[in-house]
Amino acid sequence: MITQAGALEELIQLTPTETLERLAALLANGNIWHLPRLYRRLGAAALEDGLITPEGHVTEKGYMIAAGYEEPTADQRLIVGGADESLPGPFATPNVKA
Repeated sequence: MITQAGALEELIQLTPTETLERLAALLANGNIWHLPRLYRRLGAAALEDGLITPEGHVTEKGYMIAAGYEEPTADQRLIVGGADESLPGPFATPNVKA
C-alpha cells in the first residue's frame, strides 16, 4: 500500500506532465479512489479544473499548463523574512493622516 509520505515523495519526482498522466491513468482504472487522500484530492482537483477527463485523458488545457510550468530561478524566488540586502529606492510613502 502506498503511504501518504510515499505518495508525496513520488509526486515530487515527476514532471507536471507525468503527474497529470499518472492521475489520469489512475482515474481511468478507478484505482485512484483506493489510494491515499493526497492522490484522491489531486485527481479530483485536476478533474474539476478540466486538466484531465473521467475517461483518463489529459486535456489540451492540462498539457498547456504543464508545458508552461518552469521552476523559478534563484533570482525569481520570493525571499520571506527579510534579507541582508536593502531594497532599491527611493520609495514614496503616502501621507496618510486620519
